[in-house]
Amino acid sequence: MQQIELSAYAKINWSLLITGQRDDGYHTLMSLMEQVDLADEITVQKAAFDQIACPPLPEDASNLALAAWLALKKKLNLKDCLRIIIKKNIPLASGLAGGSSDAAAVLRGANDLLDLGQTDEQLAELGLSLGADLPFCLAGGAAVVSGIGERVEKVSDFPQMPLLLINPGQAVSTAAAYRGRMGAFCDRTVAYSKIASLLIARRRLDFAQIAMVWQNDLQKSSIALCPAIAHIKLDLAKAGIPSLMSGSGATVIAPPLDEENLSKLQEKYPFVRTVKTR
Repeated sequence: MQQIELSAYAKINWSLLITGQRDDGYHTLMSLMEQVDLADEITVQKAAFDQIACPPLPEDASNLALAAWLALKKKLNLKDCLRIIIKKNIPLASGLAGGSSDAAAVLRGANDLLDLGQTDEQLAELGLSLGADLPFCLAGGAAVVSGIGERVEKVSDFPQMPLLLINPGQAVSTAAAYRGRMGAFCDRTVAYSKIASLLIARRRLDFAQIAMVWQNDLQKSSIALCPAIAHIKLDLAKAGIPSLMSGSGATVIAPPLDEENLSKLQEKYPFVRTVKTR
């Protein structure tokens, strides 16, 4: 086998509760995450030298997907080289973990293509050194994620749910959103209670109830960086539609809309996509 093709699925946050900050600067969190069927398309090929093609992103080690392969290569002292080709369908810096999902797909692809024998736990440990969302992206599906992203408790009984994703076409830096975070950290007992309520509402496919108990501790700082997030939420609220911001933004999640309201959003924003959870 000379190449392998994979799908790198986007993720949404039904919650993002920041529970503290460690001495090394990393924030601890508790989040309910779930993949949706929006995906980047990844091809991993054996090659004479390491390279990546991922327009419009940089084609060097600043790209997380190539950095993931180079980290795995260094860890295992490999001589193999890979060409990584990525077709981007997930908006950039959008709170949907596109970069982390690409990197996770490359780790899985390299492991299978080169028969490296790495376990899911070993890949997740390496992935965490590259980004907090990587362990979840490697696990896939739906999960309660805590710690700095290393604890992933899978949830297997969610019925599939249609959703609408709206992105204003503006990138939001996750690092900047965390730096701008304001207010007290979420108490862990409160966080557990909120996640428990979200699990019940999600199992019931009750978006209105999800929106009542959902909380994203990066929303204020992300809106300060990208006011268009607030404009999207206001447009939806005027139509009586609840909405949530995913991750560090700028993507907003809403239930599926009727044709008239969907058309209005499509005229105003560059990325409006109906998806389903996986």
